Amino acid sequence: RAALVQYLADRINQVPANVMAAATRSVARDAFASWAEKPVGSFPMAILPAQYVKALGSQTDLIRLSAETMAKQLKAHPEVALSEYSLVQDTVDRGRSIQDAEQSMVFLLEDGGYVSVVKATATGKALFLTSFRRLSSEDAKRQREIQRLLKKK
Repeated sequence: RAALVQYLADRINQVPANVMAAATRSVARDAFASWAEKPVGSFPMAILPAQYVKALGSQTDLIRLSAETMAKQLKAHPEVALSEYSLVQDTVDRGRSIQDAEQSMVFLLEDGGYVSVVKATATGKALFLTSFRRLSSEDAKRQREIQRLLKKK
């Protein structure tokens, strides 16, 4: 399984830049649930647009989800279905970006109600998804959460 995930990540990096996000979205949609059942290594989740790669000081645009973070996600956000993780690319493509630290950025997709947090490693050689969750379904609570996230900007 780890070898398959590494193969997919390597193949994504060989795809022309203009189709990388679509390729990553497809891999996340088709292979993620299988990986998430017994996560090993890290899974390619999304491609970070160039302006955010630069803002985070990263040397790569491939966002990965580590097995350790997946285990944390399953405990902290069991309400998020595995199929919803295919929306990570949408959060970075269409969401509002909020740089909350030098090497960390929050993406808020208000219309879908999702939040992705992406962090670059200290060396800049890797990008990781450190959190993915849904905003509250209660409108008032959801608006407070959006405002809290936007204050970080």
